[in-house]
Amino acid sequence: MTQPIANLRAPIDFYIELHIKRDRRYHMELRNNSVDGSYLIDDVSMLVRNVNYRIFLVGMEMNNMRYSIVLIPKAVNQIPTTGQAAKKKCKK
Repeated sequence: MTQPIANLRAPIDFYIELHIKRDRRYHMELRNNSVDGSYLIDDVSMLVRNVNYRIFLVGMEMNNMRYSIVLIPKAVNQIPTTGQAAKKKCKK
């Protein structure tokens, strides 16, 4: 699922900074930080090691190219289940 957060109509200098908050449960913080230019992206809490991004060309509109940026979190492996732990032991 993707969540568009902005439509840009003119060329800009683009800077993105991602803050990851450690937590153990899902909750949504309702806040509006549009004054400082930040946007809340709702997600399910998971252990994240780093985040990659991809930029896609999504089309042309009146001779202007439109792009989409997708953030892709790289999750840390969860605690293995009994079956997963057994497979790892067999491979050793």
